[in-house]
Amino acid sequence: MTTDDTLSENSANELDIEQLSAEQLETVRDKIETELEKRAQDADLTDSRTTDLVNDQWVNWRELSAHPNLKAVKPWILRVTGLHTKYGVDGEWLDKQQIDGDYHMDVSGLENGDVIKVSGASHANRKHRYYRVTAVGNGRLYHEKISESEAIEAVD
Repeated sequence: MTTDDTLSENSANELDIEQLSAEQLETVRDKIETELEKRAQDADLTDSRTTDLVNDQWVNWRELSAHPNLKAVKPWILRVTGLHTKYGVDGEWLDKQQIDGDYHMDVSGLENGDVIKVSGASHANRKHRYYRVTAVGNGRLYHEKISESEAIEAVD
């Protein structure tokens, strides 16, 4: 009897794990863990905001910034990797490029769970925005807005 046979026979009833060998239990556990991760990821993407990417790589800075006025703000996005005593967080600058007159940043190196800081502070608006990346793919950046304290907590 294979794991698949046992699973299909018992799908209407409870799975009788005592009948499975250690190898079959490992296989079942791997399948369960994979499915749970997939469902958690799907739930995260459902709750996430999305921003379209140019060429599956470049995100428009204006769409993420709190104050996208180039006269008052320099466009940048920082991948948060640590703490900084003066600025709160430290990290790596994402590559910047102008596309059709707008500034875009390269998000191809970002992964699920990464935190980014987006410029947007000006004389009237002193806050930069922070986002947690939930996925990058299918021509979109999936993200959720978080507070500065959550960003610091994520890298601390």
